[in-house]
Amino acid sequence: MDKTESYADNYAKLEKINNDLQSGQSNPNLIDELAPMIAQATKSYQACSERIKAAEKVLEDHKGKQQEN
Repeated sequence: MDKTESYADNYAKLEKINNDLQSGQSNPNLIDELAPMIAQATKSYQACSERIKAAEKVLEDHKGKQQEN
């Protein structure tokens, strides 16, 4: 996973893969592209998930600090 890529970059990759899969259902060559697409989707999903978890932690930490004051 490339940490320099933003959430938006990884989300865009997931959207593109989804669109390619949706529009390529009648494309017999899609099967040759499927493994790399799934590998990229997995990496992008993990990156997005980590960013979301980090944001949730920041929000929880902030909420906890507000409640202490």
